[in-house]
Amino acid sequence: MGGSRPSLLNAPNAVTLLRVLLLPAFICAFRAGGKTGLSVALALALFFELTDTLDGAVARRFSAVSDLGKLLDPLADTLTRFTIFLTFLASGLVPLWMVVLLFFRDMTVAYIRVGAAVRGVVLAARASGKIKAVFQGAGIFAVLAVLLAREYGYEPFPHRAAVWWIMLAVTLVTLWSLYDYARAFLSMPEAGRKT
Repeated sequence: MGGSRPSLLNAPNAVTLLRVLLLPAFICAFRAGGKTGLSVALALALFFELTDTLDGAVARRFSAVSDLGKLLDPLADTLTRFTIFLTFLASGLVPLWMVVLLFFRDMTVAYIRVGAAVRGVVLAARASGKIKAVFQGAGIFAVLAVLLAREYGYEPFPHRAAVWWIMLAVTLVTLWSLYDYARAFLSMPEAGRKT
């Protein structure tokens, strides 16, 4: 394996941490509102999603995959998206029940994976989880785009209704992903339990 282990704070891990450290900047920009604030919030959301896509690929390409990175990346994804959804909630744009269901899905899937590990089985990431991530990222962009378009005087539909329907689609896809993981877990054969 080419000698040395990857450094704990290698470039991909540093970028992952940067996503988390920039979350307060997103909150401040979004809460400031207006053309400038929402443009900055949209740019930060784009940065979050692009770096989420690229950091894993870069780590694999340059043999910089680390155990820390495997833990940090999904944690940063969850913190990033939930911070954004909670910011939408605090601004009165998204109902509480949607955000609760989004949170419930991620917590439940995390425990499903723990349950699979207890059975001695690794529950790999499923296509539904990747689709869920794409829908959540696209939903965030769509909400910010609707709000920014309104700042520029373009509002073909009432912005609150548009945001509600966007987030409903995100919530339904997220729940479908939960169902898919639960079904995979329940149909999983019992492997020998480790003692």
